[in-house]
Order: sequence, then structure tokens, then C-alpha cells
Amino acid sequence: MEIQQIRENIKPPCDVIDIHMHPWWSHGHLYSSTFKKCAEVHLHAADIAGITKMVVFDVEDDDNKNPSPQRLIDINDNLMKIVEFAPERFIPFAYLNPAYPYESLKELDRCLEFGMKGIKLWCGRRAGNAGTLIIAKRAAELGLPIIQHCAEKPFGNLQGESYPEDAAELAEVCPEVNLILAHLTNIGLRGIEEIKNYPNISIDISGGDPLFGFTRIAIDKLGADRIFFGTDVSVRGYGSQLSKVLNAELTLEEKEKILHLNAKRVIPGLEV
Repeated sequence: MEIQQIRENIKPPCDVIDIHMHPWWSHGHLYSSTFKKCAEVHLHAADIAGITKMVVFDVEDDDNKNPSPQRLIDINDNLMKIVEFAPERFIPFAYLNPAYPYESLKELDRCLEFGMKGIKLWCGRRAGNAGTLIIAKRAAELGLPIIQHCAEKPFGNLQGESYPEDAAELAEVCPEVNLILAHLTNIGLRGIEEIKNYPNISIDISGGDPLFGFTRIAIDKLGADRIFFGTDVSVRGYGSQLSKVLNAELTLEEKEKILHLNAKRVIPGLEV
């Protein structure tokens, strides 16, 4: 069987919106010599895998988890230099830092002028921090989803890295915010239990290796409406992340919700 035929046989059964993607540019990859080349590499890989659209945000550097307000501006500017090559495929989210909440709100206003559709938070402060609450309330007013990095690591999280209980604390005081936690594998079974009673918290499945039955467990605990497809490309590849849905024991309706319908429901401007 030819490779092209194999690819056709394993393509997803519907549109796919990857809600968690980082540009090659930010990871020093050899294909990222220019912004244009970075966009081309992502689009080529997405076409092969059957990815329709990609939510893209840049956190730039693992060594800088607490960027200054000026650095946020630079990072978001670089992101838009990639997005402009295919605005019909890339859905940009603004990277903000709760350590600088008011500067982040100013940066969000600027990013909205670029057409950004949501917010990405990483490790500047944990989700229960007052700065995060300030950003969350503004996001709720604007109807913007927040993708919040989250983990439950066996040997403890990094400084500023949110635990699931931090997200639950934020959801308790700001029930109107639409909070999507990344990553399902990092959050784990205990994390699912921590957030299951907060309907405004969802989880994306990005990152980590596929674990048989894990997507099914998340759906059974939270419902398919609260599970989003994401990859963590360029840290991970499309194939391993798609397998968490395509090889799972899910109904076609559940697969469609996870692969694209949930994202279309929460991201402004996308049609269901």
C-alpha cells in the first residue's frame, strides 16, 4: 500500500481544530529560518494529518516563564508574523502574564486589534492568583476562552505552574470564565476529579503519549462537551495526538465534538 493511500485511510472523519499549537519558530527548529518557512512547515504537516485549523500561541522560551510586558509584546508580534501567511487556517491567541495583570489587559486590547480570538496563560502565576482573576474577568466580559497550562506532577510543579485545584479556585470565584486546561495527561485522574464539578472548566488532550482508555475516562467524568482536541505541536506530533481520539472507544458524535465542534462553540467567529 502506498503511503498516500495509508494517509487517506487514517484521516479524521470530520473537520479538525487543533486548539493547542506552538510555532516551530519558538523552539529553534531548523525549519524555522523565517516566519514564512515556519508557517509553510506547519501548514504542510497539518494538510497531511487532516487538520483544518490551528489555534496558535507562542510562549517563546522554556527558560523565560515570567516574561516582562515588553517581552509579551514582542512574542505576540512574532506570532502575528506567522499567522499573516494563512489567517484562514491559523487562529491566534494572545500570550499574557498574570504577574503583570494590568499591562496584560493593555496588551490584550492591542492583540484584539490584530484579530486574536483568545488568551494563553502559562507559568507567570498560578491560576488562583489575583492577577489571573483580573485577566479572567476581562476574558469573560469579552467572551474569550482562556487556555491555561496545568499539571499535577508527581514530584511537584514548577514555580508558577498551575495545579488543577488552582483552576478550581479560579472557576469558583469567576464562574463566567471559559477556562480550558492543558494538558489531560499532565492533569491526570486526580486532576479530573478536582475540576469535574466546575462546568466552566474544560480540558484539552494535548501533550503526553497516548494512554489507552484515558480519553474515554475523561469523557465519562466530564462529558464530551468539555474535552477539546489539541496536539502541543511542535513539541508533539499530529499522529500520536490524533490517536487519542481516532483510536479511542468513542462514538462518532463524541469524536466530532472533541475534534472540532467544541472549539467552534467557544472561539469567537467560528461557525458551528
